[in-house]
Amino acid sequence: MNFFKKYFWFLIASIIIVVFFIFIPYKNKKSSNKHSHEDSGITIEEFQKDLLSTSNSEFIDSFEIFNQLVSTSNDSLSKIQSYSNIIAFLNRKEQPELASLFVFRKADWIKNTNSWVLTGDNFINLLLYDSLNAKVVNDIKEKAVYSYERAVSLDSNNIEAKLKLAQCYMEIQNEPMLGVQILLKIVEKDPNQIDAQMLLSKFGLISGQFEKVAPRLEKILSLQPDNIQALLMKADMFAQQGKKEETAKILNQVIKMPKISNNLKEQLIIAVKDIETQKK
Repeated sequence: MNFFKKYFWFLIASIIIVVFFIFIPYKNKKSSNKHSHEDSGITIEEFQKDLLSTSNSEFIDSFEIFNQLVSTSNDSLSKIQSYSNIIAFLNRKEQPELASLFVFRKADWIKNTNSWVLTGDNFINLLLYDSLNAKVVNDIKEKAVYSYERAVSLDSNNIEAKLKLAQCYMEIQNEPMLGVQILLKIVEKDPNQIDAQMLLSKFGLISGQFEKVAPRLEKILSLQPDNIQALLMKADMFAQQGKKEETAKILNQVIKMPKISNNLKEQLIIAVKDIETQKK
């Protein structure tokens, strides 16, 4: 079992399973060590007060002008434009934490599902920035969940919003069963919903519920035989069960696929060679 401890829980999990958000497209994926030492933190609203109390007069004056335009805009078009202008200004000044607060307020003013989904996405993206102030991490997580909850409350049939909310519950709020219940309802209505089946499979792998993972992965692969993520998750499942031959067979299948990266291909070749060594 040394091989499986050495390679699969690290290799397959790091490549496929512990990717922060599988289905949410990020503009900028960066890792950060700041989050591991976060304290109870502050809200972004409190962060705004602290920032303005220590900023130079030029920034404060410009911010107040943009903020005043947001407050005084009356018609819908000018209000939306004013929010967009202050968000752009804050991003130019490399203040994404504060910009996210106005993205949040803009969504609260627009009040539609799509705006709340985009707001949730913005908060999730923000969690991956190297420069993120660690003090606001907890509030950003809470606001991301709240944003997706609002999206679902406005449109209970919006699968995208439900998937993202479920993943938030499972991965950043440590309430996996809330996410699982959402996903189970999705696949109950539509067993062919691949994204939901993937997330359920991912949770099943982490929790060791292989008897539930296997049929879900088979369902995915019946619909998408070349789904690399599903194949690697299946390899991970076999690896955790100590099934070396089955693991190697799937890895060799993935290695031969034209769409995989050279880096992944090289790692899987090493893994297969190690399996062969263990079998001797």
